[in-house]
Amino acid sequence: MKRCRLTAIFVVAAIGGTVAVGCGDDPDQIDDGVEVAGIDVGGMRSPEAKGAIRVGLEHSTQRRLTAFTSKQDGDQRIALPRPKPPLKFDVDTLVKKALRAGPDERIATRDDVSGVHASIGPLVQRVREAVDTPARDARIAAGGGGVSELTSRRGVSVLGERLEAAVLALLARPRSGDEVEVPVKITEPEVTTRELAKEYPQLVSIDRATFTLRLYDHLKLAQKYTIAVGASGYDTPAGRYEIESKQVDPVWSVPNSDWTGDLAGAVIPPGPSNPLKARWMGFAGAAGIHGTDDAASLGTAASHGCIRMAVPDVVDLYERVSVGTPVYVS
Repeated sequence: MKRCRLTAIFVVAAIGGTVAVGCGDDPDQIDDGVEVAGIDVGGMRSPEAKGAIRVGLEHSTQRRLTAFTSKQDGDQRIALPRPKPPLKFDVDTLVKKALRAGPDERIATRDDVSGVHASIGPLVQRVREAVDTPARDARIAAGGGGVSELTSRRGVSVLGERLEAAVLALLARPRSGDEVEVPVKITEPEVTTRELAKEYPQLVSIDRATFTLRLYDHLKLAQKYTIAVGASGYDTPAGRYEIESKQVDPVWSVPNSDWTGDLAGAVIPPGPSNPLKARWMGFAGAAGIHGTDDAASLGTAASHGCIRMAVPDVVDLYERVSVGTPVYVS
């Protein structure tokens, strides 16, 4: 409780004098147990309380804090610089609040600080630069060595106002910790890795540089085959396609091209004179995947645009894929 102030009252009477001693509250003394920003100012008078608060807050606001994200958000730790300019607290107002407070009351400083955005804004921006990450949809990219599936990623964005308040709360309490958890908002991708894998039960990639055809099952590599690709001037067209047709022991409709000579426009049934052996899987219009009996051409650029495979390999691939299966040629 506030200590009493003694007041002597002298009453002079004709008969004699008496002395009365009264007890009243001291308006300039703070009740016991009162804390301002965690600083015990109980029992202090105004000048002493102002000094204690000022020293405590000046030391507190120059601490180096560390912001951290939870493991589910990336488990990052970001060292924060000291606020510039330093935060300035209205110490006079804080002491007035303390004088009005009851015993053991705790007074926060949040409403008695100036320059918050100027001082803490750059700290929040540093955290944003380290943490903010846009959501990423899962997708497929074709390149050397086949296709790669880019996994989906959740988006993370810092809740700036809440982080600013959390940093201020730490800086305004000298005996608080030196770490602040970053409040974030999570955004989910529109296409997840699982959804993408479900969308592609089979996928074929053709790497012309390494003469390799790869078959993927739900985006996991299932088989590799050595192939022949189009020779210079008859390059197998690069891009994304789909298997448009399938045929066992295909008939060859000879294209009207210079390289076909007298066979141009002819229809060649299955047999020794037909270069399309065993199976046909058409894509990109006239191009296709077929078997060959010219094993020496495999691993080279030898065809007129089609993909050649060994007969056992083309039969195996034929059984694994369907019309509509994506074909990536890189």
